[in-house]
Formats: sequence, structure tokens, C-alpha cells
Amino acid sequence: MTPFHYTFCLLSLVTIPNFAHAQELSLPQLGGENALIDSFNTRSDSASRIISGYSSIDYLELGKYDSIVVEYFEPSENPFSDGQNQAAAASLGVTATQITPNSFELQISSQPIAASEFGVAAPELFQKRAAALAKILDADETVEDWFPNYKVNTQDVTDPLYPQQWHYFPHSEILENGKFPGGTDLSLLWEYSSGNEDVVVAVLDTGFLYDHEDATNVLPGYDFVSDIAAANDGDGWDNDAQDPGDACGPLASNSWHGSHVAGTIGALAHNGVGAVGINKNVSIIPVRVLGKCGGDFNDIMTAVLWSADLLDAQTLLELGLPRVPKKANVINMSLGGPGRCTQAWARNFQRVAANGTLVVVAAGNDARDARDFVPASCPGVIVVAASDMSGSLVSRYSNYGPLVSIMAPGGDIEADFDGNGFPDGVLSMVANDYAFSNGTSMAAPHVSGLAAHIFALDPNISPADVANLMINFGKERTSEQCPKNCGPLLNAGFLLPK
Repeated sequence: MTPFHYTFCLLSLVTIPNFAHAQELSLPQLGGENALIDSFNTRSDSASRIISGYSSIDYLELGKYDSIVVEYFEPSENPFSDGQNQAAAASLGVTATQITPNSFELQISSQPIAASEFGVAAPELFQKRAAALAKILDADETVEDWFPNYKVNTQDVTDPLYPQQWHYFPHSEILENGKFPGGTDLSLLWEYSSGNEDVVVAVLDTGFLYDHEDATNVLPGYDFVSDIAAANDGDGWDNDAQDPGDACGPLASNSWHGSHVAGTIGALAHNGVGAVGINKNVSIIPVRVLGKCGGDFNDIMTAVLWSADLLDAQTLLELGLPRVPKKANVINMSLGGPGRCTQAWARNFQRVAANGTLVVVAAGNDARDARDFVPASCPGVIVVAASDMSGSLVSRYSNYGPLVSIMAPGGDIEADFDGNGFPDGVLSMVANDYAFSNGTSMAAPHVSGLAAHIFALDPNISPADVANLMINFGKERTSEQCPKNCGPLLNAGFLLPK
């Protein structure tokens, strides 16, 4: 059978941070003209002012932030559309600093101005002013988006490698301390959401390193590599998803690719060692489909259907398979090969989506149109291109094209954008250690990790709604940042309370 190859890049190993309290969050709604789109692979053209309806002001606190960033549809020299709003903002003690032609940082003073404000505690005064400013911005039709400029606080994050995991850090238009143009705001979620172990992400990859110090909550998985030579464990299908290594040739090294991917989704956090994952609480099902030099189409699709709990009792009996421990909410497929999606694969992915499972796939690492690769060319999946620390498409390797749904940090180990002496790769788990890697394989689990947070907030949400929330609330890219179709940049900030 034709092998299903995957591509990725790794850097040599490097050895080198507690989620705070969980608070109630709610998912934003897209209604009317902003209704959720039907296809994962197209972005709604009518998704203007998608933030409207979500500008709740029940959590505006001094200490969490002291300014608001506002983004406009068009370049502007003034942060307010008319003199009345400008005067109102001035009365609130707001001062503006231009960040880009389309954006401003609005600093909110907590010092009294009017006589009635003297004697009012600074936090209370700040909260009233922030609420008033939020109403002004919500009413301004020239505003595309606004968000609190949250302060970064890593004192509870004890994992020593966390400072190198820039891909979770807050987003900003320019490089500044603790914030990156390629940041995703994922770290800001941790004060409000730690995920939920009832949410299951199946990682279809090279298997998993169960004894790693950062291994998280792992459910029983399965090994679907049927070719004994490729399996590298002495047999074909079995109930042991341990990664025995996948080195393809005498000069190659084992990638530990599946553990790197799973670690991004949910490496154990706040244990004082190693790195962190996007979810403190999540359940991972390791599903081994890739062995030495890749894996087979049939094995992979069987694994997809098994992970989505779509194999009936008779089929499980005939194949000698146990039932999946729990149906996956998300299937991560950081793999791919050349070709176009077959009708059979297309039907199966549509069945998976209809059964309530979101499939996240890597766009591919050939710097070509993703439509020429599978499973990226299949319907019913969310296709992820790779971005770098600057928030731009990594054009030297990432696939692109109209089928790409979204862009997420895949990293670039050949760059050091912030000059910190570390490569700008994605840092995660490998055997007995951690490594910077880059590729769309690294981008996809960022999307899967955020999707797991959304499923934790609403267990009954549909895969299409999860996908379209992430797509429609992504950060728009310029033609310089995204010279070829690559979708918006992943943005966890839309889940933060305002």
C-alpha cells in the first residue's frame, strides 16, 4: 500500500511556567450578518465588527490592565471618529499613543479629574472609566476591534522552559517585553480557563512517550501501524501506542513527533519542570499511525473513524479493536502527503464532523498550495498554515492557498526575531527532553489546544461552530504578513472577558 508520508523539521535537543483560578467564561455569538459560516475552508466576507455583542464590561479591573488597544478598519490619525467622542474620552483621562496606522493604545488614568471624583478609590474610578470608554468604542462604527491590554504575569508558571514558549504569549502589533506580533494570547486564558479532562483530543501521530516527566492525562490509545517493518515494535496493530522511534534510514534520528505535538496541546503544567501545554486539564488519546518513514492511508482512516467512535460493534469485532475509551472532541492530524482527497476520505471526514468531532490538519511543509495534499484538501477539516514570531506566514516551508482556514505558530528555527539567543521554534516534549521544532505539524496543535478550551466551555457546541469562532475571531493579516492565502492568525483573546 502506498505509504502516507509526513514532513517536519527539528532542531537538536535543548535542556533548559500554574494556571491561576478558573473563572466563568462565555463564548461570543455571531448572529445576523455575522452568522457562522458553513464551510471551514472559507472566511465570512461579512464578518465585519465581529466583536459587537461581546463587549461585556463585567470584568474591567485595574491591575489586570491599564490600557485598551483599539483597531480601526482604516488608517486614522485620531483614535476617535468625532469631536464629541474625543471630548468624552478626554473627560475620562484617556491618552492615546499610536501603535500602527490602524491602531492606538488608550491609556486610562485612575486619578481624579472632576471634583466629584476626589475621594473615589482608584480601582473603582478606573473601572467606571473603562466601562464608559468601552461604550464609546462599541458605538464607533470605524472601530474594527478593541481589547484590554492585559498585563503579563508569569509568577505562577513554575515550568522553567515556559519563557521560551513565545507562541503562547500575548499578541501585540510590535515586539515588546513579553508580547509578540506572532503571539496568540493563549497564556492569558489560563487565569480564566484551565480546560477540562472531559474534553478529549486524539493525536494521530507517531505515538506517545508515556514516561515523559510532562506527560499529561493520557487515555488508552492504539497502534494502527500495520506494516511490521515500519512499526518498529515487532508487530502490527496492537493496543500499545508507545512511540518506539520512527527514524527513516541509518542516518536519521527519531523525531518523537507525536509527543511534541501532544505536549503543545496539554503538557503537564506547574510541576516545576520542563515546558507547558495549552490546556492544564485535557485528556489525550495517543493514536499511533506513523512509523518508520510514514504510515498507510488505510491505517490512518481507520484510526480517524475509531477516534470519532464511528466503528460499530461488528466492525470492531471483525478488526479485533477495542472501542475508543471516549469519543474525541478533537482529532489532531499533524501529517500529510501529496495528492487530492478521495471521495471515500471526503465522506468519512464529513461523517466525523456530523458526529461532533473537529478534525484539525496541518497544511503541509512544501511551500505549495495545500489543495495538492491530503488530508488538507479534504472537506470538513480545519487546515492550519504556519506562522512565525512576527505573525507572518513562514513562506520558506508552509503550504498555503484558499483551503487554508487559519494560521498558527509553527515557528522558524532558522530565525531569532527577538534576539534572545534561542531559535524561534515551537518548544515541546521529546524523549527525556525538550526540543525546538518548526512546521505546520507544530501549528496544528495550537488550534487543537484552543478548540479544546472552547469545548470545555460548551460541551455541546458543534465542530463547525468551534472552527468558525476561531476563524472569524482570528487576527487579520496584511498582504506582507500573508503574501499567499493563509487565513487569519490564531487569537485566543476573543475568549477573554472584557
